[in-house]
Amino acid sequence: MSLNAKVNRGVAWAAGAQAIIAIADLVSQVVVVALFLTWDNLGVAFASIPFYTALDYIADLGITSAIIQHDDHTPDRISTMFWMNMLVTGGMFVVLLGLGPLYGYIQGNMVVGWLLVAYGGKLLLQNVYAIPFAFLKKEMRFLDVSVARVIAHLSESAARIVFAAMGYTIWCWTLAALTRAFVFGVIIQMRHPFLPRFVFRPREVSHQIRFGLRNAASNVLYQLYTSLDGPIVFYFFGEKANGIYALADQIVLEPVKSIAVRIGKSYQTVYREMARNCKPDGRYQPWFAHNQAHLRRRRPKPRRLAVEVRLRTVVADKVSRHWSPRQISRWLRRRWPCRPSSALTARSDPDPGSRRI
Repeated sequence: MSLNAKVNRGVAWAAGAQAIIAIADLVSQVVVVALFLTWDNLGVAFASIPFYTALDYIADLGITSAIIQHDDHTPDRISTMFWMNMLVTGGMFVVLLGLGPLYGYIQGNMVVGWLLVAYGGKLLLQNVYAIPFAFLKKEMRFLDVSVARVIAHLSESAARIVFAAMGYTIWCWTLAALTRAFVFGVIIQMRHPFLPRFVFRPREVSHQIRFGLRNAASNVLYQLYTSLDGPIVFYFFGEKANGIYALADQIVLEPVKSIAVRIGKSYQTVYREMARNCKPDGRYQPWFAHNQAHLRRRRPKPRRLAVEVRLRTVVADKVSRHWSPRQISRWLRRRWPCRPSSALTARSDPDPGSRRI
């Protein structure tokens, strides 16, 4: 099978798996909220849950990206990366043991802090599958990856309902995440067994770790930036307000976030695009959105250089001296800073090689 065929098939498997996961997750959350949780319970849970994804990226250290992008791996290097990840996640668990209760004290509810501590246990557990999962992706075994993800996330959705029914209402999301990590780890180990050696040579993997950190840093910052709204709502407006806000975020924005993850964009960008370019009946279709963007880009007003003779003369003089559009634009802003009408962007300026001004 050719590389393009493998990639296309992988994209299809990933898209199908993501659709199943999104539907199961949405259904389980609606069932839990409708039958078992109060607004206050939901608000307490989502004072901590928004930080989980950022914690995942920190714990991963970008090792998945490093393994996929590099080919100079040896068993000793892979084992060293595993033990390095164990040190990082162990250190994070210790830090969460201290910061979790402090966060709970600041928020006025100790449960939100202990939720973070419990999630630290999930970070330790994910070391079981992090490296073999990366190798499955590197080997382009998309079917195995998709099946494992679907089974693990279906287990998480079922566990969320079961734990909520058992009375663990605030804890059901965190306990379900632990269930998913356990199931996913078992499946991944079955598909790609991995047992690390007792070797630790950090100098040999310094390049991979630096590469991974560069890839992980932007994701961590983005996740932290997009995770602060829930805790802020909880702190200033209370448990019930945060519960209502969390439900709206999960049900309304979760499909948008899923799309954003698949195409590598922020969910705010996707949401703005859908809001601006949807059809009058609320549906979003690519051809209609493209046409709307094209219509907005059209300029019904006449070109400024065709109307303002003085500005046209100045620009023509600069073009004759072989100035670039960017140079002309900067010069105009400095020459007449108090006259916005004399400002031109580089796109508005004529081509320096053109004789038509």
